[in-house]
Amino acid sequence: MNKNCRCIPELHEAPEVLNHDNYQKYEEELYKIMEEDFIKHEVFFLGKKVVLDFNKSQNGKSDTFFHVLCGDKKNYPNFERAKRIRYPRQIIENFNHCYNCEYSCKVKMFIKKIKNKKRYHLFSEENRYMVVLEDEGKRMKLVTSFYIDKTYKLYNYKKDYENYISKIKDDAVN
Repeated sequence: MNKNCRCIPELHEAPEVLNHDNYQKYEEELYKIMEEDFIKHEVFFLGKKVVLDFNKSQNGKSDTFFHVLCGDKKNYPNFERAKRIRYPRQIIENFNHCYNCEYSCKVKMFIKKIKNKKRYHLFSEENRYMVVLEDEGKRMKLVTSFYIDKTYKLYNYKKDYENYISKIKDDAVN
């Protein structure tokens, strides 16, 4: 388990020497993990099933997978993102409290409206990790998840969370 949170799995490291041949094998390993976590196993968030986006699938693989693996640079894997392929399911399932132990994961949640849709951001500050889910009515779509590598981005997400909590408190008073 991860040193920062007992509910977060170990990293799935790439081979030391990565070339075209073994990269394909590594990508297949990563896809099998995501497939196991979100297709073969049902994951729920706020009572709604979490699904992957297959609208723009490549070689039968979910577009969500490539976004989690590569970010916006669809053809270039980001190995910091890739080795955390097991994180999204665990963070979604344990965002409120880790039921496998008595250690709180302290995953913070804030909501943003993007393109008139509600997006839930599950933010693990300790692990520098973000999971983004979009409410589609009867289900939740996993939009992306990623390692927060830049300190200024970590700070910005902390501010987003603080602003969200402040707004909730203000709305409760009014």
